[in-house]
Amino acid sequence: MPADILVNNAGIYFSSPIAEMDMATHENLLAVNINGAFAMCAAIAPHMRARRFGKIINIASISGKDTNENSASYGASKAALIALTISLSKELGPHNINVNAVCPGLVFTQLQAELCEQSAEDTDLTAEEIWASRVAKIPLGRAQEAEDIGEMVVFLASERARNITGQAINVCGGLQTGR
Repeated sequence: MPADILVNNAGIYFSSPIAEMDMATHENLLAVNINGAFAMCAAIAPHMRARRFGKIINIASISGKDTNENSASYGASKAALIALTISLSKELGPHNINVNAVCPGLVFTQLQAELCEQSAEDTDLTAEEIWASRVAKIPLGRAQEAEDIGEMVVFLASERARNITGQAINVCGGLQTGR
């Protein structure tokens, strides 16, 4: 049975100064964050094209638009995912296939908890204080929740978004990275 909707949501994160990041870690980031999405799009596109309908939604990151220091590989992988989204929207649009990206901001996940714990080890702050300092940079004053991202995905997968394609939509409470 052909699929109408593809959501590429696999992703990993690793932070390191570029001179300290080994090539294997960099390649692993690219393999998960861009190559997996590319492979899934390549596999599903012919079926959607034949049916003249489909929705592809890639979960990128605001770091793909403006990343932080020590995140060159992660930012590059998410920027590549945004570029893939835009390119495929142009290629598949004539076949009535919408391709968009959702760019989450700061979402509290197990990974974020681990990053805060790691940061706390290097400072006099607790993990909770680290998290609070990150949230304080968000203009709306609150972190995003998985449901916030999910709502955007549901919208983009719906017929209400039939005229939206080639977009990388931030769901970030106004957070700007790298600034």
